Amino acid sequence: MPIPHPQRKQPTVYKKPGRINAVSVMMLLFLAAAVYVVYCTWPLVALRLRVKGDLEDVMNTYWRANLRGEENARAAVIQMRKELTAKVAADGVKDKKVDFVFTGNKQRISIEARFAAPAFFPGLNKTYVFHLAPRAETDAARVDW
Repeated sequence: MPIPHPQRKQPTVYKKPGRINAVSVMMLLFLAAAVYVVYCTWPLVALRLRVKGDLEDVMNTYWRANLRGEENARAAVIQMRKELTAKVAADGVKDKKVDFVFTGNKQRISIEARFAAPAFFPGLNKTYVFHLAPRAETDAARVDW
């Protein structure tokens, strides 16, 4: 003989948490910390994007020099390095050891800028140095029309 299911005499009443509790306070603190970090590092993100834009501006010149051969590419790289150093300094890179790495072959070409940039965190009164390396690359194949 099967056992009958128990019948409730009254509905179950659960304790409802208040609007402000430990979980909501912790979520608010995590959100505030995330906003603080984004606020402090946003200048680095913007600087990296400006430098990447400069690299992409020079990419067409490097592509043409790569098609002309190794000797022409070497001479063009020296000129582009000087041009990029001036552009990057105008963008706000204060690192004197900024390095540009030009890589090219018949399939792909790329330009990478390596530099360090500081980020200041107010309230903590700390400055952290981040090493950035924005890179621009493209296909190096000749286009025949």
